[in-house]
Amino acid sequence: MSSQKYLSQLLAVGNVIPALHYGPFAVNWWLFTNSKTLKNKNFLCIPIRVDMRIQIILNKIQFIIHTICDKSNIMQPSYVIESDSNG
Repeated sequence: MSSQKYLSQLLAVGNVIPALHYGPFAVNWWLFTNSKTLKNKNFLCIPIRVDMRIQIILNKIQFIIHTICDKSNIMQPSYVIESDSNG
């Protein structure tokens, strides 16, 4: 998904882990969006996958977002953000 404000690219798909994505805290591991068409309104469900990597360029600075599962808090995904920028 890209827009005029930022560019994004999926680098690694990651893994759906049944205990997280279909367990008691599943709502934290899914992104729900509205999708409108001419005929009806649908919900799009996107999993936040463990080990998923996304590259985003904001203001000409490249960031890589890595989704992880922190063993101390499996209720929600955790993120590691990397950048080579000195700013």
